[in-house]
Amino acid sequence: MSKEDLIKKFNMIDYNNELEKILETKPFSGDTKNLLLSMLYKIENAYKDYRQVKQEVVSKSDFIEEILEIIKQVKEIRIAQPRTEEIKLLEEKQVKFIIDKEKETILVLPNEKSLLYSLYKITNQEKCIQEEDTILSVPFCEFLNIGNNMNQSEIIRDFNGWTWEIAETEIESIEYNLAFQNLIYLFGKEFLQEWIHESGEKKVLLKEFESILWQKYGEEKRKLLLKNLYQVILLTYYHIHEEEKQKLLDYQEQKEESLKKLENKKVFLQEITDQKKNLTEQIKRIDIILNDRELMIKEYKQRNSKLANKDKIFSISHLNDLLEKERQEALRKISEYNKLLDPLQYVHQKEELYQQVEFLKEMKLETKIEISPFLINLQRCFLACFKLEIEKIDNKKDVLKYLSIFRYYHFLPCGRNKKIFEVEELKLQLGEILTLLLQKAFLYEVVEKFSKEDKQNEEILKQLFLTKIIDMENIYFKIRKKEEKFVLEIYDTNILENEISLERNFTKEDLLVKLNKNIKVIKK
Repeated sequence: MSKEDLIKKFNMIDYNNELEKILETKPFSGDTKNLLLSMLYKIENAYKDYRQVKQEVVSKSDFIEEILEIIKQVKEIRIAQPRTEEIKLLEEKQVKFIIDKEKETILVLPNEKSLLYSLYKITNQEKCIQEEDTILSVPFCEFLNIGNNMNQSEIIRDFNGWTWEIAETEIESIEYNLAFQNLIYLFGKEFLQEWIHESGEKKVLLKEFESILWQKYGEEKRKLLLKNLYQVILLTYYHIHEEEKQKLLDYQEQKEESLKKLENKKVFLQEITDQKKNLTEQIKRIDIILNDRELMIKEYKQRNSKLANKDKIFSISHLNDLLEKERQEALRKISEYNKLLDPLQYVHQKEELYQQVEFLKEMKLETKIEISPFLINLQRCFLACFKLEIEKIDNKKDVLKYLSIFRYYHFLPCGRNKKIFEVEELKLQLGEILTLLLQKAFLYEVVEKFSKEDKQNEEILKQLFLTKIIDMENIYFKIRKKEEKFVLEIYDTNILENEISLERNFTKEDLLVKLNKNIKVIKK
């Protein structure tokens, strides 16, 4: 047994021992315990392939320790057995698990994939955005929750220790998944994980996220990426929650009305003047009440007479605090109105409102939701930023890393039954990045050159990104002639995986490698 295998074995024993200690404190059945152990074994077995293919992943120890921490928090995990009421309940609801966050319990089908997903699902937070009063608060939080659930459960959903195959039908939301993977490769796994789990409370700050995008990619790319990302998130959310779409339509109507008011400057100024006058009167009235005990008691009685028992003001002191808050809020509004009277602030507010209205109108919310065009636009923005990352590469290690990442990205679903590399609208950008990445690979002598002609090289080497052989260093190409045409045979070491007819005609003199010979694509 090799040293690496020995370390892996001891690590797995440690994980099993730690799980055993946790289970001693839990009323879990033997079936639950066995399924949890089997789940950890599958993660251990798949992790190496998962890391090789995806690259941007957390360490195995961090991965498993996070799962163990979740198990500690769960009070009960029940495995639905065949021919029981519990299995019937899951079948009726057409789900693979049911979680009760309040009771911290899980009912799940007897398979490891469903169990892993349910463990992440039970940790989801309803509120994970610090900013208030934004249409993105709830949708963005759902996006982070579902995106993270899918990302973390991918290790046994798509990897079995032998092969890599994206189980598209088991992806809860293709749109959320693709957008989340975009963020992983733009920000890196460390930042995204820390950001999601910030302070252990999952309270993320959109302004911080937007600021980092600006620092990395500049204002123009930041604006385009955010616009398309937010549109994809909103459209996906309201496609899932169709019954709530009216809220967004109402929000759009409010913004359009506000813009109309701003565009009529005379009416707008008069309305601000009237509002300021009303607020000044409100502050004056509050000051009089706060300085007169009898008026305070009268106000206390009047307010309570109109309130339900559960909402009543419980003391004069409480009323005093409420009045102070109302006074501060009125002063804040007056300050905001004063800013709007500044010509520069007025123009800024008008432009901001115009952009918000255009952002909403572009989604055509009054019609049937169509996400695909927005998802493709997001990929265009992602690829523009991804290209900048490749341009920065200055060493062999990063070339190898981005070769793997680019291949992984090729196979991500971008709609049902359609992978990224099959999207016609993205082929030009994918081709440009392929050219750039191969230039870096040749520069740092990472891949073999097969032809003297660049376009022929690209045609041959693009197959590197269309194969699912786990370890790219095990990929061998063989070029041979077949019925006056050249074909490319692709091998996993010495096992033939595929045969491709090459479109470009070339002679043996064009080749830099021998015909009919297996050539290792990735150089050592």
